[in-house]
Amino acid sequence: VHPAITMHLKPHQVEGVQFIWGQPSGEHQYITGGFVFYFCISFFNMMITITSIHTILRTEELSIKTVLVVAPLNTLLNWMAEFERWAPDDEPIMVGTYNLADYGTRKERLKVMEKWSKTGGVMVLGYDMFRLLASGRFAHLLLDPGPDIVVCDEGHKLKNSESNISIVMNKLKTKRRLVLTGTPLQNNLIEYQCMVNFVKPNLLGSIKEFRNRFVNPISNGQHLDSTERDVRLMKKRSHVLHDMLQGFVQRKDYTSLAQYLCGKYEFIIKVRLSPMQVKLYRHYLDTMTNRGSDPHAVVQGSKDTGLFSDYQNLMRIWTHPRVLQLHTIRRRGPSIFAPTSAATPPHTCTTQLPAKSCIRNPVPAPVYNQPSGDHTQCAETGSHTRAERSKRSGCNLDYFRMDGSSLGKSRQRWINEFNDETDRRARLFLISTKAGSLGVNLVAANRVVIFDASWNPTHDIQSIFRVYRFGQVKCCFIYRLIAQGTMEEKIYDRQVTKQSLAFRVVDEQQINRHFTAHDLQELYNF
Repeated sequence: VHPAITMHLKPHQVEGVQFIWGQPSGEHQYITGGFVFYFCISFFNMMITITSIHTILRTEELSIKTVLVVAPLNTLLNWMAEFERWAPDDEPIMVGTYNLADYGTRKERLKVMEKWSKTGGVMVLGYDMFRLLASGRFAHLLLDPGPDIVVCDEGHKLKNSESNISIVMNKLKTKRRLVLTGTPLQNNLIEYQCMVNFVKPNLLGSIKEFRNRFVNPISNGQHLDSTERDVRLMKKRSHVLHDMLQGFVQRKDYTSLAQYLCGKYEFIIKVRLSPMQVKLYRHYLDTMTNRGSDPHAVVQGSKDTGLFSDYQNLMRIWTHPRVLQLHTIRRRGPSIFAPTSAATPPHTCTTQLPAKSCIRNPVPAPVYNQPSGDHTQCAETGSHTRAERSKRSGCNLDYFRMDGSSLGKSRQRWINEFNDETDRRARLFLISTKAGSLGVNLVAANRVVIFDASWNPTHDIQSIFRVYRFGQVKCCFIYRLIAQGTMEEKIYDRQVTKQSLAFRVVDEQQINRHFTAHDLQELYNF
């Protein structure tokens, strides 16, 4: 490893580089197979990967010259910046570093890819572009024989074996595969099997075999009402699975950060609905779902598409009825509530401030105007971000707003301005959870308000680590606002279950069993 890079490596990053090369055991693997790196923050992954790539490319006896980095679109600029940042002054980090997104036409892309394949270097491109280009004239460059090494950033995108990107990625002939992820297990073990199968094909068997050997016994034993036999079997199968993965999966959680950063404090604030919201919520359950009195009729798997439609509508109620009204206006269709409804119609929502908004309004002084220079990042769904935009405009507060429609260049400019310590007006950033959960560095902020609980706990976790990361010099405060008694509270409870499963399998921790199987079917109870 080049001394200019070594001097910046943290101990856990040194372990990561050694893990790839097999130095602790004395076996020099030289990345002859696949590896999964599970780090809570992308900087760990990037630094380990860049160090390993630089060392491999400058080791002539390995005959490795081409590296392909496939990453989400939001992170491509980060990768290019990090490659440039860590290039030793006396030695270029590699022959060439190419961001395929910089080339607009197929002819230009083919030309630069042929140059990369011939002369070597690192090619960076997004998952969608890889899927589109890995056919026809590009197949021999990307798939067969493909690059010498493939790096998949945010590798949990390969969680579905039937998705187009997973199908294309599994056609790669490249044997040296490195998967980087902060959240390898998001919803269930089947997703984990798909990702592991990419780096070590057939190690865990087929999905059917994996379900019988691990998924069913582990799932049956993690409930509060599980039998003693089920619990023993769950612990045994979790231990076996952890041992099988130990040789090529390395995991570091946020405790690796603790010695370098100030504290992180998380608060769960459960908020009661206002009387008006209660009426709207009950009216929807009684008239739109026909399930209000039968919670067992829901959550029967992905076939029940009505669940997610109901969730979207109910979310608009517990967030702010104004969001429901805006949604109806955008659709230009009839409201889901009849005009003669006894419930308070959405257009009267300004007569009483809903509960979550009441939490937000009393705190502008301590959060936004503290002498200590606190900045705030608010992670929200897109629908709530739009409603919040109009309200903050009325309060005469400066803010940035990012959602799925924001252009990449604009995003980076806003991030730079927000992180500028000399700009005293940039104190608030409204971000759609999915749009801002990857490739965003907001260390100027030290307070995060997560306004909506996501079905996938990954999105909320990633939002937190946009702030709690290297470069943060202040203590961080995380506030999760949960609508008490609603479907959102049940969803947050399911997040705890999903994270416990991840700790049990990936970390081999013995996590308390939080809920009964019946609890997980009560999403419609109110």
